[in-house]
Amino acid sequence: MVKKIFYINSEMEPFASVSNLANLSVDIPLGLQEKGNDVRCLMPKYGFISERKYILREVIRLKEILFDYDDISYECSAKSAFLPKSRLQVYFLENEEKFDDLNNLLFKSKNGRFFPDNDIKICNLFTCCN
Repeated sequence: MVKKIFYINSEMEPFASVSNLANLSVDIPLGLQEKGNDVRCLMPKYGFISERKYILREVIRLKEILFDYDDISYECSAKSAFLPKSRLQVYFLENEEKFDDLNNLLFKSKNGRFFPDNDIKICNLFTCCN
């Protein structure tokens, strides 16, 4: 029986990769898809993810969605692309306040030092992705 699976993660290779989770977040949904399941992925649309390079398309029915979390209302939109060299669809959750200012290293600067606001970034990721 075909199952519909929605896989939510904070990073995914090649879009955002700072740990082994990025590779695992590709291997698991691809494996589930190979078994005949209908799999879609969701991750944050960080400011450094190139819409042009990965051909992100706006999803009209997922524009300006309001949702409440912890008594706070958030407005998000989603864009969609396929994982390169596959038919795995990935949705990117957009919210400038939460994700736009993150750089491509996410939690470390180029000199290897951790950013002082990582605790806030991590809370933001879990707030919007869980």
